[in-house]
Amino acid sequence: MRKILYVIQLGRGLRLAHGKDCLTVLDFVGNARPEYDFSQKFRAMLGRSQRSVTDEIEQNFPHVPLGCSIVLQKQAREVILGNIRSAIVNRQRLLQWLRNYRQHSSRELNLPNFLQQYPTVELADIYRNRIDTGGGWTRLQYAAGLIAAEPDPRLELPVYRAVRNRLIPCSLASYLSFVHAVFTRTEVLALEDALSQQHAAMLHYDFWQKPGPELGYACLSESLQAMTADPLLNREVISVVELLLDTIDTEELPMQLPFPSAIRLHARYSRDQILAAFGAHRFDQQSSSREGVLFLPELNCELLFLTLQKTEERFSPTTLYHDYAISEELFHWQSQNSARPDRGKGRDYTRQQELGRSIILFVREQSKDQHNRTMGFVCLGPVSFVSTEGSQPMNITWRLHTPLPPWLWHSAAKLAVG
Repeated sequence: MRKILYVIQLGRGLRLAHGKDCLTVLDFVGNARPEYDFSQKFRAMLGRSQRSVTDEIEQNFPHVPLGCSIVLQKQAREVILGNIRSAIVNRQRLLQWLRNYRQHSSRELNLPNFLQQYPTVELADIYRNRIDTGGGWTRLQYAAGLIAAEPDPRLELPVYRAVRNRLIPCSLASYLSFVHAVFTRTEVLALEDALSQQHAAMLHYDFWQKPGPELGYACLSESLQAMTADPLLNREVISVVELLLDTIDTEELPMQLPFPSAIRLHARYSRDQILAAFGAHRFDQQSSSREGVLFLPELNCELLFLTLQKTEERFSPTTLYHDYAISEELFHWQSQNSARPDRGKGRDYTRQQELGRSIILFVREQSKDQHNRTMGFVCLGPVSFVSTEGSQPMNITWRLHTPLPPWLWHSAAKLAVG
């Protein structure tokens, strides 16, 4: 059964009815064909979990929606794990399927058609390997002998990094639409308003990861033009963005701020995208900020970056702060160890309203996602000071102006009870 039909049937079963307290679904696991993909079914039920399906199964599904549980008998669990592990898509399989594509389909070979022909392949699988080991759609076609021209070496790595690490994890239609406009236009894109300028700065750092002058570019428009110089890579980016836009079904929620911002509530962003949107990364100068707190004096705005599930491998004992959601509207945040309520930055937090300062909270579940990419931060939006306890560090309670999204509540609140 296809993933979408499975979810539709679950939805029908979950319809509310008088006297109906719960829904029990019995799904019997038999001897499936080797190419049958169990992982897609579980991924559909897990929703926005950033862990692999294998991890979820092995740990008894800690990230299913609240009020739900999935229970597997031992033998069924072993069968499903064996199926998923044997079906892992690697470079050799991708090359084989590319070379055999025309034997199985009369449609043009392009990225959308290829993914539709082989539904076990996800977009992320195309970019799982590094460039030097055959990662990326254009590179795979070249390795399979399907195109004669090798991708432009000056652009291939920036395109690969931007697609793998920035565009695929993106769930923001307005930004992806801007990227699509850049790569489909034949003339220079006008950057007439603040939002398009912020999107352009985000895209510049998504691709180049350096200030423009270091690369020989005089302005943002010149940087954007340079990205589109290779026709093959250009088509690759357009295909990826169109696929991503087709999967986005979430409403964009703007933040209520005293200045325009391209950052939207409850969308996920890389740290560089956030810094570019707020002007910390400028075209001619890149911010060196790596701390969890960044004050922007020009905007009278402070950005707070939190990682919920910290490990001693990635955080020193002095940065293992205790951060968690108290409720859907209240968030506990532990300041830097130097902060105290009677002076400096700590006192400014308690005087937030008096200072007219915007404080914006960005949260991620852990440092790395299931594909070993650096995980982006979810924008929880502006917060207001409620109370504080202690000193060096301060334990501050913030009130979210917009309630925490339900899909993040499970991860953000769990740490409050251990």
